[in-house]
Amino acid sequence: MRNLQEDNITEAVLQTMEGTEDPRLKEIMTSLVKHLHAFAREVGLQQDEWMRGIQYLYDAGKISTPERNEFILTSDILGLSSLVDMIKGRGVSSGTEYSALGPFFVDGAPEVPLEGNLAGDDPGTEVVLTGRVLNERSEPVEGARVDFWQTQSNGLYDVQETHEGAVPNLRCHQFTGADGRYGVRTIKPVSYKVPDDGPAGEILRSTSRTAWRPAHYHIWVNADGYLPLVTELFPGDDDWIDRDAVFAVRDSLRVSFDDTADEDEASAYGVTAPYKKVEYDFVLVAG
Repeated sequence: MRNLQEDNITEAVLQTMEGTEDPRLKEIMTSLVKHLHAFAREVGLQQDEWMRGIQYLYDAGKISTPERNEFILTSDILGLSSLVDMIKGRGVSSGTEYSALGPFFVDGAPEVPLEGNLAGDDPGTEVVLTGRVLNERSEPVEGARVDFWQTQSNGLYDVQETHEGAVPNLRCHQFTGADGRYGVRTIKPVSYKVPDDGPAGEILRSTSRTAWRPAHYHIWVNADGYLPLVTELFPGDDDWIDRDAVFAVRDSLRVSFDDTADEDEASAYGVTAPYKKVEYDFVLVAG
């Protein structure tokens, strides 16, 4: 590796990876090096700018916790997370579209039964969120695990609450019955700002971008024999629907909150009629 210059350093790095045994890893790392080097050449990357990038990575790692992953948030605001979702959905026309996982998923959410209470005692607008999990032949999928999580009516996820007495809230999971149906009593989600007190927030401010996300429910569906589905549901009339900071909105995931006065359903879910209802069927792809 003597006499390395700008015009041959990329090839020198690539040669050191020739012995990579995993072909997919070799493909990814080769392309990564080529694109990183091309980017640096294209913008004429300077030492202080490179150091700022290194500092960003350090700061993102320092602020990240099991409840808040600044690297996922960075990926989200750069549109990379949504692009990966779109690539994952290539050639899949019959399944529900993927959308953002986000930085606030927490494993081990409590299980609630069908018609269970997701919202606890949160004072937000009461909503019954229900529907079915189906396969591509419109047949019900029994035993699918459906994870739900959303913000509280104050615009914060439970893990963002640091005050004394804060408890897990507005996240749970349940399993579909023989008819593929899921259902929870919850509240209408609200628009909120992604955390902008860290490195990702600096990117948003310095590029004159908004930190706001439209209101949404997070959903993660898992069932044996099917590809996992990570997605979101959005109120179709939200003020931020066309300006999502993380580029996660899909037209097929926009839903309406219909006024409903079904007394039997209200009793089953423990809500007061009239209430809002969202009905949405998730379609899984075999895999």
